[in-house]
Amino acid sequence: MNDELKARIKAVMYECWWDGIAADISNNDYGSTLKILDEIRHRLCAITPNRGDMHTKIMENIDVDHMDSMIKHDAISGEYIHSVVNYIVSQIKEYGTVADEPWNEVWREKVNTRLINKEPLSKFFPYFFSEAFHRLEKVEE
Repeated sequence: MNDELKARIKAVMYECWWDGIAADISNNDYGSTLKILDEIRHRLCAITPNRGDMHTKIMENIDVDHMDSMIKHDAISGEYIHSVVNYIVSQIKEYGTVADEPWNEVWREKVNTRLINKEPLSKFFPYFFSEAFHRLEKVEE
Protein backbone atom coordinates (compact mmCIF):
# COMPACT_ATOMS: atom_id res chain seq x y z
CA MET A 1 0.00 0.00 0.00
CA ASN A 2 1.48 3.37 -0.95
CA ASP A 3 1.91 6.23 1.52
CA GLU A 4 -0.79 8.38 -0.09
CA LEU A 5 -3.39 5.64 0.26
CA LYS A 6 -2.36 4.99 3.87
CA ALA A 7 -2.69 8.68 4.68
CA ARG A 8 -6.14 8.83 3.06
CA ILE A 9 -7.35 5.75 4.96
CA LYS A 10 -6.05 7.24 8.21
CA ALA A 11 -7.80 10.55 7.50
CA VAL A 12 -11.12 8.79 6.78
CA MET A 13 -10.81 6.73 9.97
CA TYR A 14 -10.21 9.86 12.05
CA GLU A 15 -13.12 11.62 10.40
CA CYS A 16 -15.41 8.69 11.20
CA TRP A 17 -14.18 8.63 14.79
CA TRP A 18 -14.84 12.36 15.25
CA ASP A 19 -18.25 11.95 13.62
CA GLY A 20 -19.00 9.29 16.25
CA ILE A 21 -17.99 11.68 19.04
CA ALA A 22 -20.27 14.35 17.52
CA ALA A 23 -23.15 11.86 17.35
CA ASP A 24 -22.63 10.90 20.99
CA ILE A 25 -22.74 14.55 22.06
CA SER A 26 -25.83 15.17 19.92
CA ASN A 27 -27.50 12.34 21.85
CA ASN A 28 -26.44 13.86 25.20
CA ASP A 29 -23.93 11.06 25.73
CA TYR A 30 -20.78 12.71 27.06
CA GLY A 31 -18.97 9.52 28.04
CA SER A 32 -16.52 9.74 25.15
CA THR A 33 -16.00 13.46 25.77
CA LEU A 34 -15.06 12.77 29.39
CA LYS A 35 -12.67 9.98 28.32
CA ILE A 36 -10.96 12.34 25.88
CA LEU A 37 -10.62 15.02 28.56
CA ASP A 38 -9.15 12.41 30.88
CA GLU A 39 -6.63 11.44 28.20
CA ILE A 40 -5.70 15.08 27.65
CA ARG A 41 -5.05 15.67 31.34
CA HIS A 42 -2.95 12.50 31.61
CA ARG A 43 -0.93 13.49 28.55
CA LEU A 44 -0.37 16.97 30.01
CA CYS A 45 0.87 15.38 33.24
CA ALA A 46 3.17 13.03 31.30
CA ILE A 47 4.95 16.03 29.76
CA THR A 48 6.18 16.96 33.25
CA PRO A 49 6.50 13.57 34.96
CA ASN A 50 8.32 14.84 38.06
CA ARG A 51 6.13 17.84 38.80
CA GLY A 52 3.50 16.72 41.26
CA ASP A 53 2.50 20.34 41.85
CA MET A 54 1.65 20.75 38.17
CA HIS A 55 -0.18 17.42 38.12
CA THR A 56 -2.35 18.62 41.00
CA LYS A 57 -3.19 21.84 39.14
CA ILE A 58 -3.99 19.94 35.95
CA MET A 59 -6.22 17.47 37.77
CA GLU A 60 -8.03 20.31 39.57
CA ASN A 61 -8.58 22.33 36.40
CA ILE A 62 -9.62 19.36 34.27
CA ASP A 63 -11.75 17.62 36.89
CA VAL A 64 -13.46 14.89 34.90
CA ASP A 65 -15.41 13.52 37.89
CA HIS A 66 -16.78 16.96 38.67
CA MET A 67 -17.73 17.47 35.02
CA ASP A 68 -19.46 14.11 34.96
CA SER A 69 -21.49 15.07 38.02
CA MET A 70 -22.38 18.45 36.52
CA ILE A 71 -23.51 16.80 33.28
CA LYS A 72 -25.64 14.25 35.13
CA HIS A 73 -27.34 17.07 37.04
CA ASP A 74 -27.69 19.29 33.96
CA ALA A 75 -25.61 21.90 35.74
CA ILE A 76 -22.68 22.40 33.37
CA SER A 77 -22.42 25.94 32.05
CA GLY A 78 -20.89 27.51 28.99
CA GLU A 79 -18.61 29.50 31.27
CA TYR A 80 -17.29 26.32 32.87
CA ILE A 81 -16.62 24.71 29.49
CA HIS A 82 -14.95 27.94 28.38
CA SER A 83 -12.64 27.95 31.42
CA VAL A 84 -11.63 24.28 31.02
CA VAL A 85 -10.98 24.65 27.30
CA ASN A 86 -8.91 27.80 27.81
CA TYR A 87 -6.94 26.11 30.56
CA ILE A 88 -6.07 23.27 28.17
CA VAL A 89 -5.03 25.73 25.46
CA SER A 90 -2.87 27.62 27.99
CA GLN A 91 -1.15 24.45 29.17
CA ILE A 92 -0.41 23.28 25.64
CA LYS A 93 0.89 26.75 24.82
CA GLU A 94 3.08 26.74 27.95
CA TYR A 95 4.64 23.41 26.98
CA GLY A 96 5.00 24.28 23.30
CA THR A 97 7.79 25.98 21.42
CA VAL A 98 8.17 29.68 20.80
CA ALA A 99 7.72 28.96 17.08
CA ASP A 100 4.28 27.47 17.76
CA GLU A 101 3.12 30.33 19.98
CA PRO A 102 1.47 32.40 17.20
CA TRP A 103 -0.38 29.30 15.96
CA ASN A 104 -1.57 28.51 19.47
CA GLU A 105 -2.90 32.05 19.84
CA VAL A 106 -4.77 31.76 16.53
CA TRP A 107 -6.20 28.48 17.81
CA ARG A 108 -7.22 30.12 21.10
CA GLU A 109 -8.99 32.90 19.19
CA LYS A 110 -10.85 30.38 17.02
CA VAL A 111 -11.85 28.36 20.08
CA ASN A 112 -13.11 31.42 21.92
CA THR A 113 -15.00 32.68 18.87
CA ARG A 114 -16.74 29.32 18.52
CA LEU A 115 -17.67 29.31 22.20
CA ILE A 116 -18.86 32.93 22.19
CA ASN A 117 -20.98 32.19 19.11
CA LYS A 118 -22.46 29.23 21.02
CA GLU A 119 -21.48 26.68 18.41
CA PRO A 120 -23.21 23.37 19.17
CA LEU A 121 -21.00 21.23 21.39
CA SER A 122 -21.37 18.39 18.89
CA LYS A 123 -19.37 20.52 16.43
CA PHE A 124 -17.16 22.35 18.90
CA PHE A 125 -15.70 19.42 20.85
CA PRO A 126 -14.58 17.33 17.86
CA TYR A 127 -12.84 20.42 16.44
CA PHE A 128 -11.26 21.30 19.77
CA PHE A 129 -10.14 17.77 20.62
CA SER A 130 -8.70 17.15 17.16
CA GLU A 131 -6.62 20.32 17.42
CA ALA A 132 -5.64 19.58 21.03
CA PHE A 133 -4.37 16.12 20.07
CA HIS A 134 -2.44 17.55 17.12
CA ARG A 135 -0.81 20.18 19.30
CA LEU A 136 -0.08 17.72 22.11
CA GLU A 137 1.64 15.44 19.61
CA LYS A 138 3.89 18.33 18.58
CA VAL A 139 4.78 19.02 22.22
CA GLU A 140 5.43 15.32 22.90
CA GLU A 141 7.84 14.98 19.95
